[in-house]
Formats: sequence, structure tokens, C-alpha cells
Amino acid sequence: MRIEFIRRLSDEGLLTDTERHRLEAQSVSRLFSLHWELKTLLYLGVLLLSGGLAPLSTKTSTPSATRRS
Repeated sequence: MRIEFIRRLSDEGLLTDTERHRLEAQSVSRLFSLHWELKTLLYLGVLLLSGGLAPLSTKTSTPSATRRS
């Protein structure tokens, strides 16, 4: 489907032959990897979770000796 779209753009004069050949070769031969993007999102999620839970755990774990009644 992508190749037909590229050819249609070329037929309409929006792409030169060199651009068409380059885009066709790229769309057929290359896979796209999301490995580093997913690792970065996972790292940021863990960082935000730990950063949000740290103040919560320090607020709830105050020793009873420091509280005055």
C-alpha cells in the first residue's frame, strides 16, 4: 500500500524519480526498532514512580516518639 502511494505521488509530479526510488527502497527493506524508546519509557516510569512514592513513605513512617499528644 505504501509503494502505491509513493507511485501515485510520483505520477502526480510531486516526487522526482530519484526520490521515488529512494522512498521505495527504504519502505521495502528497513524495519523500525522501538527497543531504545521502550527502555527509555520504562526507565522514566520507574523513576517517576519511585520519586512519587518516596515522599509518601517518609510521611507515613514518622516515629511515634516525635509526636506530641
